[in-house]
Amino acid sequence: MSELQGSALRTLHAARDAVVLLRAGSAEPNAMHAAFLRVCDAAEATLRRLMRDDPGLPMELRLQALAPEELTAEEVVAGLRRRDRISLEMAASYHDLLTARRRIEGGAEVRHDDAELAVRVVERLEREATSAPQPRREDSPAVAHAEDAVGHRSLVGRSVTRPSWVWGAAAVAAVLLIALAVWWGGARRGSALEQGITLFRTGDFDRAAVFLERHTEAHPDDVTARLYLARIYRRTGRFEQAREELRAAIELAPRDAALQRELGFLLLDGGRADAAVGRFRSAIELDENSTEGWVGLVRALRASGQPAAAERVIARAPAEVRALLRTSPAS
Repeated sequence: MSELQGSALRTLHAARDAVVLLRAGSAEPNAMHAAFLRVCDAAEATLRRLMRDDPGLPMELRLQALAPEELTAEEVVAGLRRRDRISLEMAASYHDLLTARRRIEGGAEVRHDDAELAVRVVERLEREATSAPQPRREDSPAVAHAEDAVGHRSLVGRSVTRPSWVWGAAAVAAVLLIALAVWWGGARRGSALEQGITLFRTGDFDRAAVFLERHTEAHPDDVTARLYLARIYRRTGRFEQAREELRAAIELAPRDAALQRELGFLLLDGGRADAAVGRFRSAIELDENSTEGWVGLVRALRASGQPAAAERVIARAPAEVRALLRTSPAS
C-alpha cells in the first residue's frame, strides 16, 4: 500500500470498532444507529480523499472534493468512476448506502441488511483503494474557473466553468440516482424544506429549487431554506439570485458561519477571490472546526495570488484539516 493510499483509508480504519459492531449486528438500536452513521461518514471521507489525492485533476477540484458544500458525495463518486478510480459495483453499493442513510436519518431503525451493506461498502472500498493503480494524469486538464477569474467585479452574467469531467460525472450521477428518485417519489410525508434538501443532496437542483422556493414563500425568515437556494443558484450560474438569497439570510442571521462560507464561495466563483478571503476568515472565526471554511480560505488565497498566506493558513489549521489539505509531491 502506498503512502497516499494509506492516507485515504485513515478515516475508514479509525471506524473499525463501528464496523465490528455492525458486523456482529447484536447491539441495541441506538448503538447500531451511531455505528451506521459513523461508517457512512468514514466511507464518504475516504472517497473524498481518493479524489483529493488524484494528481490528474486540477488542484482547485482536488480542494473542492474536501468540501461537501462544493461537491456532493454523489458528484465525488461519479468523478471517481469517470477516472476509473472505483468500480461500477462500488459506486452502486455506495449509492445504496446513501439511500439507506437518508431513511435512517429520517427516523428508521438500522436493519440487518443495512448493517451488512455498510460492511460490504467498507470491505470493497478498502480492497479497491489498495489495489487500484495510481490515478492517471489528464492530457489537457481543464483549469478551474477561480484562478483565471480574479479581477472581475460583477457577478451578473458570469457563468461557472467546470471541467468537462464534471459534466460527465453529473451524467453518471444521474443514472446512479434514478433509484433514489423512485424512492423519494414514495416519500410524501416530508415537508417542502426536507424534500428540497434531499433533492439538493442528490444533485437534482431544479426540483430541489421548486420545493425550497415554495417553502421560502411560506416561511420567508427560514435561513436554512435561503442557504440551500443560494447554493443551488450559485451552482447553476444564477449568481444574482444567489446573492439576493444570501443578503436576506445574512440580515436574519449575520453570525451564521454557513452563510458566510456560502457568500465566500459565491464571491470565489464570481471571480472576486480577494473579497472571498474576508468572508472565509469570518466563517472560520464563527466556526473554526469547519473543514469547508478552511478549504475555502486556502482556495481564495491561492486564487488571489497569495500562496504563502495559504500555506500559513494550512499550518495553523486544525490537525484533521491539515491532513486533508496535505498534497503529494507529485502534485
